[in-house]
Amino acid sequence: MSTKTTERLDAMLAAANLSAPEREEISTAFLVLNALQFAHKLHELEIPDKAKSELLALKVHAPLPPKEDLMQTAIARAMDRYWARLSAGKV
Repeated sequence: MSTKTTERLDAMLAAANLSAPEREEISTAFLVLNALQFAHKLHELEIPDKAKSELLALKVHAPLPPKEDLMQTAIARAMDRYWARLSAGKV
């Protein structure tokens, strides 16, 4: 994913006033899911419709990264979250 797309995603998530776990869930879904699956995931969440439509538009127009990059990114983010929870004593 390009840095411009990442910056826009981060800005949209910050503007939506979501909790940290919600932001992490959406950003991980943005990276791993295709546009249709991402739309379904957004539909399940309790966020404003305007934020949903902006996020989905960003996903639809984002260039597709190679599959191995998606898995590496998802695994790295999951490991980071796990270590953060472990160090905070929440596991």
